[in-house]
Amino acid sequence: FMVKSHDIKLQYADCFTSDNPEPLVETEKSGIMANKFPGKGRTIWTIYNQRYTTVRGEIMKVKHVRGAAYYDVWNNKPLQTRISGDYAFISLELHPQAIGCIVQSVRK
Repeated sequence: FMVKSHDIKLQYADCFTSDNPEPLVETEKSGIMANKFPGKGRTIWTIYNQRYTTVRGEIMKVKHVRGAAYYDVWNNKPLQTRISGDYAFISLELHPQAIGCIVQSVRK
């Protein structure tokens, strides 16, 4: 856990040292907490499931940027998102009291 967390902080240092992080952004499911960290051409969200049950499905709705890709940094895999209008709906499976980390990267 500590090594993975440290590696993510280093890889996304521009996000985690942002001058304008947004704590406790809105999520689509109760009991899911998220913090937003904008960086250079990308944004990262840290996620926590405070429930005692597993959560599956759309957990977040984020402003979609044209050409953006979404990636589950914690589990090291691309995310399939549903794009509707100006928003991307992000689906994850989070076990009880588990954490997650996703990134939106804009392709150039």
